[in-house]
Amino acid sequence: MKPHLLDTALMPVRGLAGVVIATLPRRLWNDWEGRVPVRSAALASALVPLMLAFAIGIPAFLEYALGMGSTVGSAVLEAGAQANMGKKPMEAGAYVWYGMIFALPAFLFATPLGWVCTYLGGSGVVRFFCWAADDARGDPLIALADAAVRAGLSDARVRRAQRDRNALEGPLVADVLVTGRAIGVPEATYAVIASRMKPDWAPGVFVLTEDERFRVGEPFDRRFPDGLRVVYPLLAVPAAEATRRRVPYALPPLSEWDAVERRASSGKPDETPRLRPSGT
Repeated sequence: MKPHLLDTALMPVRGLAGVVIATLPRRLWNDWEGRVPVRSAALASALVPLMLAFAIGIPAFLEYALGMGSTVGSAVLEAGAQANMGKKPMEAGAYVWYGMIFALPAFLFATPLGWVCTYLGGSGVVRFFCWAADDARGDPLIALADAAVRAGLSDARVRRAQRDRNALEGPLVADVLVTGRAIGVPEATYAVIASRMKPDWAPGVFVLTEDERFRVGEPFDRRFPDGLRVVYPLLAVPAAEATRRRVPYALPPLSEWDAVERRASSGKPDETPRLRPSGT
C-alpha cells in the first residue's frame, strides 16, 4: 500500500520524536510505541549524547588547555629564571611543564562543562552497550529522577492511606480473642480482633503462644461501632508439621460472643474492650 503523503512528510518528525522519547525511562516506551518509532530509535538516542560530548567537549577542552598552557608556560619561564640564579635545580622547568599531562583529567573532573561532557559521553557509551546487548535503555539520570519521584509519590500514597485507615480504626486498644465459629470462621480455632494491622502476621505465619501454636489464616476487615478492625483467624496446626516463619504472641483472655447483642465480652470489662459489630 502506498504511504500517505502526510505520513511521508511527518516521518522525520516522528523519527526525531522517537529519539527524544527513547531518552525517557523504558517503562514509558510502550505508551508511545506505534505512534513514534521508539525502540528503533534507541541506537540514535544513545549516540546523540556521545556526539554532543565530543561536539561540546573538544572546543571547550582546547580553550581550557590553551589557558592552562599559558599559565604553565609562565611557570616554566619563572622556574627557568630561578634555576639560572641557582635557586632551583635545572630540571625545575621540565617538572613544571609535566603538569600539562593533567590538562584533560582536570578539565573533565574539575570544571562544570567537563562534568557535563563526562556524563554525556559516559551515558552514551553505557546506553550503546545496552542496545548492543538487546537491552536498550533511556538516559540513566532521567531514569533515576523518575524512580525517585515515583518512590516519593508511592510513599505519600501509603502514608495518606495509613492516615485514612487510622481515622477509621480509632484509638489503639487491646486485642480481643474470640472463637473462630463465633466470628464466622468455623475452620479457625480462634480469631484475634485487632485495632491495628499486624505487619508480621501474614497468611501462613505461625503464631507461638506459651502453650500452643497456630497458623494465621487469611485476615479480613470488619467494621464495629468502635471503628474498623482486622480479624486474624488462628488455625490449628498438626503436631507433626514443622514450624517455619513464626511470631511470639501472648493470647488475651478468651471473650464470649453474644449472638443476641452481637458483641464480644470477656466478662471483665476492665481487662478486655468490648466490640459490637455494625453488621454481619
